[in-house]
Amino acid sequence: MRSSPASMSARPLPLLEVQGLTKRFGGVTANDAIDLELAAGETHAVIGPNGAGKTTLVAQLSGEILPSAGRIVLGGLDVTRMPPYRRAARGLARVFQVTSIFKDFSTLENVAIAAQGRLSHSYAFWKPAEADEGLNTLAREALRQVGLESRWSDPAGELSHGEHRQLEIAMALVRRPRLLLLDEPTAGMGPEESRDFQQLLLGLKKSYTILLIEHDMQVVFAIADRITVLAGGQVIASGSPREVQGNTQVREAYLGEDFAMGAG
Repeated sequence: MRSSPASMSARPLPLLEVQGLTKRFGGVTANDAIDLELAAGETHAVIGPNGAGKTTLVAQLSGEILPSAGRIVLGGLDVTRMPPYRRAARGLARVFQVTSIFKDFSTLENVAIAAQGRLSHSYAFWKPAEADEGLNTLAREALRQVGLESRWSDPAGELSHGEHRQLEIAMALVRRPRLLLLDEPTAGMGPEESRDFQQLLLGLKKSYTILLIEHDMQVVFAIADRITVLAGGQVIASGSPREVQGNTQVREAYLGEDFAMGAG
């Protein structure tokens, strides 16, 4: 039975829609006609081997580089040619693979400074962020969300690598994003830190829409609602974790037979 026009128009638009996204560097095609949709409230993971085009895809979504072809639509608005700061204003918050924090500042100060970027009236950076109780309230709530509330007064440089990642996520959350773009958040973590971070992400997915670029398959399959697999700059599969796990092409290109057999 065909859907009526009324039922079709009632279908909600995806929060993020990527259409035919292509990026060429000279004669090399890093991303080749990538299509991807992310619904509000969904956690969508993008995985693939080294050289698959994940980094290039993230850079285009955040506005760091512009595509050669295709469109990026965020919240119904075409942001393909928008600079990063305008995408951030539209609700896109990216957490980079390499941490970027002020190590001599406290965790609270780091998050309060990030909050200044969201509140346009607070761009007076010469005024210490810690003197603004409104910023502090926002910062403490973000630190609570990531489990760092007890470390609010500690210099950021004293935190562990995993805690640095938690702090960066707090700095993203304080901007109240519509979409969290997490770029390899568990990179450099040991097994215990990775397990703790997985629990953090499971908590965050209840409240945020997340696009996750990740190499740790245990984390991916534990938290993702949908998975897109890249290889050679192209999408070779997209679907539920179970569908991706059972895809022969994905196993051959990336996961391997042992993972597919053991990841039930």
